[in-house]
Amino acid sequence: DSSVEPPASPPKTEPAEEGPKVAALVAEAESLPPGEKAVAFSQFVGVLRAAQEALASKGIAAALFIGSMSQASRRETLTSFAQDTGGPTVLLISLRAGGTGLNLTRANHVFLLDMWWNRSVEDQALDRIHRIGQKRPVRAVRLVASQTVEERIIDMQQAKALLAAGALSKLSAEEIRAARLAQLRRLFDPF
Repeated sequence: DSSVEPPASPPKTEPAEEGPKVAALVAEAESLPPGEKAVAFSQFVGVLRAAQEALASKGIAAALFIGSMSQASRRETLTSFAQDTGGPTVLLISLRAGGTGLNLTRANHVFLLDMWWNRSVEDQALDRIHRIGQKRPVRAVRLVASQTVEERIIDMQQAKALLAAGALSKLSAEEIRAARLAQLRRLFDPF
């Protein structure tokens, strides 16, 4: 079985709906060169389960790596994914479960299915693949829905980086507070 589920997994109340991001992930997975693998991160387990179902419907083996899994199941999933031949092609990881301590250099394609307010959390996830021991170029894709709050989150992430740089330079505390308030207001502006 390409998916290792925790034994006490909560029952699914209704099937997950396949959204445009899941469809985009499936299309990307279908176009992977032979022998290459991918990791997809989401902060929502429901999205990961929907992705696993959609990938399976196209004959693409995918494994879940989520916080509710036992340590033994996690090890088994990672061992299976690390195989050069066989094992799942796509590893679906909850952003928090896969944020630290993992070496996923078997993959060289990374997909971020949703946004996190703090860019460093996303960067940590990407660092699981792009690290010492990686032998191939890494391709990272952030799936962003246009004209949604996600575009504004990207703006906020970029502004936060500039503010951090400003905090280390000559911006006053009041200027930094004003810039942060402007960011939050922009988040709720109409599209």
